[in-house]
Amino acid sequence: MAMLSGTDLVEVWAARRAGAPAAGADALLARLGDDVASMTPGGRDRALLDLHAAAFGPALDGVAACSGCGELLDVAVQIDELVGTMAPPGDRREVRLRDGGDVHVEFRLPAVGDLRHRPTDGAAVLDACVVRATVDGAEVAPSELPVAARLAVEAAMEEGDPFAEVTLALACPACGHEWAETLDPAPFVWAALGDAARRLVADVADLASAFGWSEHEVLAMSPGRRRLYLEVVRAS
Repeated sequence: MAMLSGTDLVEVWAARRAGAPAAGADALLARLGDDVASMTPGGRDRALLDLHAAAFGPALDGVAACSGCGELLDVAVQIDELVGTMAPPGDRREVRLRDGGDVHVEFRLPAVGDLRHRPTDGAAVLDACVVRATVDGAEVAPSELPVAARLAVEAAMEEGDPFAEVTLALACPACGHEWAETLDPAPFVWAALGDAARRLVADVADLASAFGWSEHEVLAMSPGRRRLYLEVVRAS
């Protein structure tokens, strides 16, 4: 994965800090050259996990509220361990079954762009992703497929994009309640970006005040060299 520079972090944060975390996280991926709209939802989330591990650290640290008693739990997720537990993406892109006839469906996986255009209509997303559907050799519209075929396509899509919905099994130490929590990496990435950007802006302010350097000059330094100058400035 390409690395984000200090300039990338500050510019994305400055441009997106008033918006939603998901949009800001997508802007980071776009900064790295990813076409987010064409990625699958799971591919996007996997890319965000990889980005967090590379740029901000290997752990996601958060808080979850127990759905049984309301107790707040500290939750720490090691990204490499999480990735290791996930099933690999399936490669099926067609479904065949006999349900009121010989049904054959070719499909593609939903992309982020599909969900943006049809955010609450799962049936419309499925229809948009069916490339070709036939019953007894005759081509039919996706909406005309038997219910069993549509369910089989949905299941195959889930297998093909396992990171589209990652859930964590949690247990409350206070009341013993157990439940599953969906993990969305975007807020973690965005919070980490905000922390990093604010630190960088503080570094720029200190070094600009001490040496008269521009933001561009400070951010162009390697982190190690920047720290050396900051140690001198902040020790005085």
